[in-house]
Amino acid sequence: MKLIKSGEVIYDSQFGHVCTCTEAVTYDDEGYPEPASYLPTVAADRASATESGSYWYSCQRCGAGAWSGC
Repeated sequence: MKLIKSGEVIYDSQFGHVCTCTEAVTYDDEGYPEPASYLPTVAADRASATESGSYWYSCQRCGAGAWSGC
């Protein structure tokens, strides 16, 4: 059985809501890190909408979650 390290749901300006458990960093030819990329494992629970318009986002891979706007 493979254990999955629990991540944290964050907002990335390029990818939107993502989980750090799927973060992948590559390096350029000079050894400098390029911007991180993420697998699409985070989804909004549309039934959880609040009056202010926030949604609960959760990672399908590790179970981490966060409210939008936090």
